[in-house]
Order: sequence, then C-alpha cells, then structure tokens
Amino acid sequence: MTTSPRLYRRRYRRVPVPILYWVTWETSGRRQVSRALTAGLGGMFLSTTDPPPAGTYLTLIFECPGKEVQTQAVVRNSIFGSGMGVEFKGMKDEDRNQISALLKQWNH
Repeated sequence: MTTSPRLYRRRYRRVPVPILYWVTWETSGRRQVSRALTAGLGGMFLSTTDPPPAGTYLTLIFECPGKEVQTQAVVRNSIFGSGMGVEFKGMKDEDRNQISALLKQWNH
C-alpha cells in the first residue's frame, strides 16, 4: 500500500507585499536586510540570494504602523538564490495585532 505525502498547509493566508518592505534578520552574528515578498500572520517570504538552511532560528525586526516589531522566527523553506520562508515563533499579541493591521492595508 502506498501513502501519499503529507502536504504542508498554512494556517494563515499570505498576501503579496505591494511595496518595497524591508526586514532585518539576524542569526549567529550574521545581520542582513531583505525584502519581504509575501506576508501573513504566520510568517513571510524574504528575498535573499544566500538564505540560511531550513531549521535555522532568526530574530526579525521590521516596522508596522507606528511600531517596530521584533520577533523570533524559524526558516521553514530555504531556496538558494531566491529566498526563505520563515514562520513567526512566540510573537506577542500586540505585535500580531500590528501585523494584522498592516496586512489589511496591503490587501485592499
């Protein structure tokens, strides 16, 4: 009997980021700024030619309306030459509300 592979399903929908939106990310003494291409309440896809491998933990820093958000994330998908999909981890409710407001602006 063959089983089909389990498909990854997002808990939150991602939307294209309609503006140049920059995110600072840090890991193991490495600090870089990348453009966010898509974003959602659960994470984002960042453009970078040399992303860290899947499973790497990062600190993300970015601006939401009137507030800087700093949160932890883990690389879920790493594509050399293209970028990385990151999942937010342990985000404060206040920061999640800020991201929600930002996503509503972008989704109009």
